Amino acid sequence: MIVVFAMNMDKFFGKLIWLGISIFVVSVFVTFIRYYFFTFQIDYKSKELIIQKGFLKKSKISIQLHKIQQINLNQNLLHKVFKLYEINVDTAGSGKKEVEIKAVSSYIANQLKETIELLNETETIDVVNNEESIQSTDSKTIKIGFFTLIKTGITSRYVETFGWLFLVLNTLWENGRQIHIEDKIDTNSIENYLNFNSVLLSVIIGFVFIFILIIAINLVRTIVRYFDFFITRTKYSLLLTYGLITTRNTIINPIKVQLIKISQNYFQEKLDIRNLRIEQASSEANSKEKKKDRIEVPGCSEVVKNQMLDFVYNKEITNQEVYFPSVRKFWIRFIFMIVLPVIVVLSFNSVAHFLLWSKLYLFTSLYFVIGTLSCWRLYKNYKLMVTPEFIMVQSGFWDIDTAIIEPYKIQAIKTNQLFWQKRLNIGSVYLYTAGGTISFTTGFYNQITQLSNKWLYQVETSTKKWM
Repeated sequence: MIVVFAMNMDKFFGKLIWLGISIFVVSVFVTFIRYYFFTFQIDYKSKELIIQKGFLKKSKISIQLHKIQQINLNQNLLHKVFKLYEINVDTAGSGKKEVEIKAVSSYIANQLKETIELLNETETIDVVNNEESIQSTDSKTIKIGFFTLIKTGITSRYVETFGWLFLVLNTLWENGRQIHIEDKIDTNSIENYLNFNSVLLSVIIGFVFIFILIIAINLVRTIVRYFDFFITRTKYSLLLTYGLITTRNTIINPIKVQLIKISQNYFQEKLDIRNLRIEQASSEANSKEKKKDRIEVPGCSEVVKNQMLDFVYNKEITNQEVYFPSVRKFWIRFIFMIVLPVIVVLSFNSVAHFLLWSKLYLFTSLYFVIGTLSCWRLYKNYKLMVTPEFIMVQSGFWDIDTAIIEPYKIQAIKTNQLFWQKRLNIGSVYLYTAGGTISFTTGFYNQITQLSNKWLYQVETSTKKWM
């Protein structure tokens, strides 16, 4: 309505003024009602965080403090101007934040955080005393430096950024076609230029430009999101502080960590950095909200990685037994991803003749060689590593990912063997946790069965708490 009135200012000037005043008055009134009837408090007896809100439709939310797995204290630009915080309280019960408390003072935010930590401390102490003792009781701070963020920005998220860039450019091109932008481009000049210059050189320059653009986007995004990254380790919790425009303060409890993923590519290996991601319990582990709020530690050195693992698990990862998949995993991927596509394209071209045979042979040869090397690398990087306390699965082509879980946190185990796999003694195992699923496929089924029985025994006999 405002846009329509604004485009006809001379005709609807008076109505536009009244409409603006009405919207302003209604907004102020609704905001004041929401503010006035919104309260939050901590019940010390029942150890619950209680939120009451609503005027016509009243609601009351009660969250047991020991079920809170993550507290975020966020500050955007407007919050920083007025020295305010937004409090987000997250449990495993929903894909969205259970509690969002807007614009509270830094004193109230810190008091709420410290009170929840203090009331949860007794339970955490009991859990720790029933397991192993904490090795360090002193507060310790780890900083991810600015130079480390630069190294992380230029060595990660190539495929993801390329996908977003392709989507944006494709959208701009489609919008350009809508306004007939091709009529404004001198196609004859472009064709003459391409005929005069080397097409191959143009393609190389285009790839170089796209690669530089991807690195620049990754670099800016990494610095803006993770600027001034501090990790403060206390006796029973971990505080992560980071962000340039929006500052985030995230508090996590190591007991509630379900899964840790460590990712590293070739360049990062040479620079001694890797990215670490912490997954906590979630009823909707794949939801957009949960993906957005995953806890990530960029640019960890080997020392920082070991310190993080030591804090979360309080034990070292040693005495690994390594299990490799059957070589049939390579052949299955090779046949379905390389051989069949090549046969289909060659067969289709023999009927449709959509490409010259000389060019087709060149493209299929390149695809065959590159695809074969990719399948072999994926096969060689795939392995299952088992210790008495940990299960680790490594996979990947460029980014080598290692997922780590503790057996007692497994919620369900599924083994799978297709009818044609029985004679070959191969199969798969899927491990479900509250923070996600890891799997090991096309392994030797007798080994998978023995490991599954061992893990089930550990789950059933363990008295450790994971929530």
